Amino acid sequence: MAVDHDPSDHFPIVEPTSSREDTMPPESRLRGSLIRRSIGMTAAHGGLVDGPEVTTTEPREFSRIDAAGDQPPEPSPRLRGRGLIVARNRGPSTRLEEGPSIVSRYLDELRTTSLFDAAQKHGYAKAFGGELNFESTYNMHPEVAHVHPYDTTLHERIPFTNGFSKAIETGVDIAELVKDNPLGRYKFYSSLDLSTPEKQASAQSYMTEVHKLAAEQGIAMLTKTEDHNYDSCNIYTWQPEQMAEILERLHDKYPDIWQSVEHPLQGRVGDIDPKHVGYVQEPIGGVNNGSHSSRMGRLGRLIDENGGTIDAATWEKACAAVGVRADKPWLISDEAAVAYNTEQERRNRLSVK
Repeated sequence: MAVDHDPSDHFPIVEPTSSREDTMPPESRLRGSLIRRSIGMTAAHGGLVDGPEVTTTEPREFSRIDAAGDQPPEPSPRLRGRGLIVARNRGPSTRLEEGPSIVSRYLDELRTTSLFDAAQKHGYAKAFGGELNFESTYNMHPEVAHVHPYDTTLHERIPFTNGFSKAIETGVDIAELVKDNPLGRYKFYSSLDLSTPEKQASAQSYMTEVHKLAAEQGIAMLTKTEDHNYDSCNIYTWQPEQMAEILERLHDKYPDIWQSVEHPLQGRVGDIDPKHVGYVQEPIGGVNNGSHSSRMGRLGRLIDENGGTIDAATWEKACAAVGVRADKPWLISDEAAVAYNTEQERRNRLSVK
């Protein structure tokens, strides 16, 4: 079975440190909510360990859905599940709000989903890791990637560490982003219904329009096809808010191309049905021995090994072990981001010797 990872997704990183100076929380325009995400699994894993202490003050988040009363002066965020805006090589904050545990509320919502039902029936590793979602019938290779290939006469060649995603020309130097901000890459998953020639043509038109708007706005765009019914065609970018706005703008224009399936532990994108599109943070080379997909499979396995218990304490320890936020597991934790940056700096020093 195919697994959503690149050979470059697997490299050792140093143990997480408690220092937070490299991950001071940047201002965020992404929304606070929940839901869904992932696929494949890693072979090696560790047991549950006590993670670093987490402070309890959530920075204010603006949301055109969640906010009551006056709307914020900033542009309305489209990503529900808080990610960046990230400074170079800086991750999002893992700080949690005061009062009733936001993690407990997240788990309460998770227990109402079909993903939780699948985990109870088949095990958390299979449900969270996407093993129940393999379906190659709906894979799409976007024609626009061949019509507008990334122009290496204008830009530096993209480093092999980028993996297998295919860059599309939008006027952005992706090689520079890969090298200068490897932590800032995000991925959007789309579940497409390609069951008829008409729907296939419509889906291709959709991707062509996504590219057109991305090029007009100077937004990085790469694509990759995988073997699950929720990732008919993945879109990678370093400008997740802008890409989210594009996807939300076009979603309802193509009502017949969507397949409603579970998107395990992915963040929500605006008002889009979370069973159509989701997003995750996907740093270059992966974090903690794999892609987000692998981390979610490992997260599920740790819960299975703990007797299938999904209380807040077990969940937080499992999330700390795989390097993701306990309140939003589609995002990298501060501690994992610090370790990732440290490893990147070590590799950069070695490369110049």
